[in-house]
Amino acid sequence: DAVALMGAHTLGRASLEASGHDGHWVDTVEEAAIFDKRYYSELINRPWVPVTLDNGNQEWVWGGRNRAGTLSLNTDICLYFDIPDGFGQACCTNTNANCRNFQDVPCNTAENVRPEAFQAANDFRSGNQGNNDAFYDGFFAAWQRATENGHDGILKPLGDSDSCVVTPAPVTPAPVTPAPTSAPVTPAPVTPAPVTP
Repeated sequence: DAVALMGAHTLGRASLEASGHDGHWVDTVEEAAIFDKRYYSELINRPWVPVTLDNGNQEWVWGGRNRAGTLSLNTDICLYFDIPDGFGQACCTNTNANCRNFQDVPCNTAENVRPEAFQAANDFRSGNQGNNDAFYDGFFAAWQRATENGHDGILKPLGDSDSCVVTPAPVTPAPVTPAPTSAPVTPAPVTPAPVTP
């Protein structure tokens, strides 16, 4: 389920203010607006290498030049690769490509330590370019378990007319104005202030 739910990273981006990281998980901003299996292709095929940012956070980047805006985090990389916890990773996820300073240091796969995650990432990436069925099926099942767990018999489909409660519009009280009086209003006498020479 975790591997399927992480595929939602194919959408959107990380925000520096919210997470200390800035960028998206797929190659372009345009691709970051499409919900598909691209996250798994990027994760498995790219030569990700670890970098430490100026703010002290670590992330993974790829390419000969720093591909500004494209990133992965340890939580992404560890779905398919066996990396140490925390900081201190010193490997490249695909040594057949440009790995900068880690060309001869491949990251081991997680095939033996997290075989379910490793296999799920492969399954979600598989198929031809436009076939997202394995990912969609896995994501739907995982999302349903994550959002409905413990709510048996309580949740109703949104399409049912009795499932929605109409919230009444807020009532704005009318402005209060004083009631008119029939007595004439006499202004209070004004006493001039004494003048000091």
